[in-house]
Amino acid sequence: MDFNNVDRRNSPTVPARTGYGEWASTHEESVPKQLDIRVLESLKALDWSAAKECLDLACGTGRIGEWLKAQGVATIDGIDLTPQMLEWGSRAPDSWLSECIPSSS
Repeated sequence: MDFNNVDRRNSPTVPARTGYGEWASTHEESVPKQLDIRVLESLKALDWSAAKECLDLACGTGRIGEWLKAQGVATIDGIDLTPQMLEWGSRAPDSWLSECIPSSS
């Protein structure tokens, strides 16, 4: 990663696609599942098993899609800016990702 560009806090900045692309291989180890899964599980007004179709925006490595599948959602489509995240997610043996289509912008 090139850290020549920094923000006002002197923190390195890179384009989102670049940063997430480089983060893909370590994403699952560096982000606790409790951060996103706990939020989904707290949404008591939603009956996930009644959902026939779902769109996972910014699906990344597919962690949310995997959770949705376990809740009984039949069809899940995912889109992400980063091909590396999609590729990493499709490596899981029981991945819900059948076709990985990165967004174009």
